[in-house]
Amino acid sequence: MHRILVVDDEEVIRKNLEKLLTLEGFEVATASNGQHGLVMARSMLPDIIITDVNMPVMDGFSLLAAVRAHPEIERTVVIMLTAAEDRTHMRRGMQMGADDYITKPFRREELLEALAAQVQKMQRFDRHKKQAISHAVTHAMAQTEEQAQAHFRQRYGTPGSLVQGQSDAGAVIDFGNASELGAASGYSLASRAGSEHSAQPGATLQATVMFADIRNFTTMAERLSATELATLLGRYFELACRPVVAYGGTHLKMLGDGLLALFESEPSAGDGSHASRAISAAMGLHSAASEFRHWVQETYGARGLPEFEVGIGLHSGEVTLGQLGHQGRQEITPLGDTVNIAARLQAASKQLGWTIVASLDTARLAGSGLDTGRQQVVRIRGREQAVSACELLAFRHSVDLQLGADSTEQALQSLSIGTVAQENSEITARAAKGVLKQSLWSLQSGSFMASKQRFKGYEIIRKLGEGGMSDVFLAYSGARKTEVALKVLRTAMYNDAEMMRRFIQEYAVLADIDHHHIAKIYDQGFTDEYAYIAMEYLAGGSFKNEITKRPGHARILDLMRQITSALDSIHGLHLVYRDLKPDNMMFRTSGELVLVDFGIVKDIREQADALVRTHHGQMFGTPYYVSPEQAGGKEVTHRSDFYSLGVILYELLTGVRPYRGDSLGELLSCHLHAPIPRLPPEHARFQPFLDRMMHKIPEERPANCTAVWRNLEILAQG
Repeated sequence: MHRILVVDDEEVIRKNLEKLLTLEGFEVATASNGQHGLVMARSMLPDIIITDVNMPVMDGFSLLAAVRAHPEIERTVVIMLTAAEDRTHMRRGMQMGADDYITKPFRREELLEALAAQVQKMQRFDRHKKQAISHAVTHAMAQTEEQAQAHFRQRYGTPGSLVQGQSDAGAVIDFGNASELGAASGYSLASRAGSEHSAQPGATLQATVMFADIRNFTTMAERLSATELATLLGRYFELACRPVVAYGGTHLKMLGDGLLALFESEPSAGDGSHASRAISAAMGLHSAASEFRHWVQETYGARGLPEFEVGIGLHSGEVTLGQLGHQGRQEITPLGDTVNIAARLQAASKQLGWTIVASLDTARLAGSGLDTGRQQVVRIRGREQAVSACELLAFRHSVDLQLGADSTEQALQSLSIGTVAQENSEITARAAKGVLKQSLWSLQSGSFMASKQRFKGYEIIRKLGEGGMSDVFLAYSGARKTEVALKVLRTAMYNDAEMMRRFIQEYAVLADIDHHHIAKIYDQGFTDEYAYIAMEYLAGGSFKNEITKRPGHARILDLMRQITSALDSIHGLHLVYRDLKPDNMMFRTSGELVLVDFGIVKDIREQADALVRTHHGQMFGTPYYVSPEQAGGKEVTHRSDFYSLGVILYELLTGVRPYRGDSLGELLSCHLHAPIPRLPPEHARFQPFLDRMMHKIPEERPANCTAVWRNLEILAQG
């Protein structure tokens, strides 16, 4: 099922397109402007975006430019809509990278034809890559058993020794996620090849280096247990090592989720044989990862994992075999500029959007039969001269030196690949979970503020508080030159797609509201480890502090007016806040009250946008403040917020909450059935208003914010 994101500020068009495309079998999400659409696109990674041109906040051209500039969604198909029959719009869109263009009003058939053409284009591209890779792998395994065994004996001699060593090569190689997660140790398979220099420290040889890494590994580590993560890694490495061994790869090194292999020159096979075998192994590894993706989906499909992908870098040149580690724990490791460049090309693969990135040096050595895609100059950190690289799509060259399927299996067993992979995977999983746990603890405790940790352009100052699904920090924004409140979503194993959806929703809702009693929103972003929202820092104190001061009647009425004003702006967008409570209200230094935290608002219109849709029977809100209909899991309305406002009024007047219970069930039962509590004599004039606000039947409460204001004015006049 293809995923389509519809971005249009006209609600009727959004709903019609959603209904039409859903009936055609597409998975559809909608957004009301370009900014909202960009946030959703970065989260859901749609196959196709259908966007209007003229929209508030961010128009279609700006959205298109942002999509093409983002490495994870730059290849997304974009179809543009406009009501203006202006060819300059079409030319501008096409020049910026739009895939198609439809003029409003359009017929159903016209839209479906445009979509069908784009879907066919995507399918042809995917089919070409899969067929080419499958052909290369099938052809690579077609040698006779005798040839494979002879080659294995010549190349490896006796079975290789298993050595556990330190990753001192990390000083030369950027190992990506593995180094970020602190996987300090790795496993090597130091094979003793037939050539004299192969196993001798200090030897220099011509070779091709392959470096492969799992993309989005940190996200997987967050959402899987250590045991599950070790199982995933172990199965992957067993599959990944097969094509590497089959094509004569030596000095295999597993570091975290990364795999390093060396393909040495064979004098009898020609100067480019090592490049040909490395490319064939890379194609085979890519094919294995594609098959492994299905297992990941079947096994962990409900865990919200990113699609399993690998990035592979290849470079050819001079390699030195260095002996690294401590006495008694030494290993032979490929070192030098060639290794560094291969690792850097792999690291660039995600940003480029390519699976296999090879230097042009490697591609030229491989000779004919190589299908390449785009070319790019890649800047290597710490190296003045850039590297010209290309995308590898398929390889049809016949590689003579390879192992057959049976002999590959024998080689894997002789080298104890399964044991090595499992041991490395268990160490990596423990290290990854340990570092993630430490990272989360550091965030939640605020312990990193001493080092002034920078977080995506924000310098953390201190922790302000925490909520049900996130923590809030005071941070300094370098871009805005001011202090902001940074709300960070906790990324632990229990975080799921629903929690992320609400976090995205909060930004989208706040971006649509401009009201002096609603918190101002600045920015939202995502990393492999965290999602965050930057918003206005409210330094005037919390609403809970106001309750402890036991304010007078005039102050209480003023606070109630300010809260009602905020609710009026929310209700005007057909939203119900659903979580009105003192914890979600703050003050500016000017004394102005501001409503924050929009994670569980609900759109109550029929066929509401899926982003804010909930299911019947679910209860959202804080138990002390929920309305009877929320406590019973029934549908909510604007009047549900008025019940919560009544609870807050009682707490302001008395200093305590109206209902208490020894259990959640008892507390909810009070909201459903207990009588409305009586106010002390000094607050008796508020009782009729409180009775209306906290009525068990929603229809008996005020109909709207205007009715609430009238009651407040009557109370103010005595």
